[in-house]
Amino acid sequence: GEKAVIPARIVTALDVKQYPVCRAAKRFLDTIYPDPVVPIARISSGLYFEHQRLQQLAKYRRRLRHIAQFVETCKWRDSIRKFVGTRPYLLLDEDYLSIRDFVECLEGDFLDRVETSLSQYFFHVRIQCRHCQPKGSFCAYCADPQPIYPFETPFVMQCPKCGGAYHTTCYNPE
Repeated sequence: GEKAVIPARIVTALDVKQYPVCRAAKRFLDTIYPDPVVPIARISSGLYFEHQRLQQLAKYRRRLRHIAQFVETCKWRDSIRKFVGTRPYLLLDEDYLSIRDFVECLEGDFLDRVETSLSQYFFHVRIQCRHCQPKGSFCAYCADPQPIYPFETPFVMQCPKCGGAYHTTCYNPE
């Protein structure tokens, strides 16, 4: 008896238990286990958004997508990509997760590791890197001299029309 996590069970029920599979299926599922092949959009929104850990992961993924704009243009991008380890897709795509991501998110410490990666990127962009810091913008509504960054949610938001970054408390869509 071979056993594996079944991607269809993740999509339909957020079930990450292992089930009996044939040897060929086990080999295939082991091969794709670390790859981002599970489309988040296929998961029932009710299941996805009622699960707190997955909601938090979605917030982290949006922040990582914004941080990717800084990472990809940083002089030291190759050395700071290590913050996401063997999961570089976390910076590039928020629409897919691997089977491993789901298992570790629902049963393990994946969220803690993603949060640590975010903290490392925040520190790099806001404090450490003299190339990334100037890429921040200033709120167009207030005179605050501190740069703001689109990944600083929920305190900063991007205008859907102009793309500018604003403090959430300053933003007025009028």
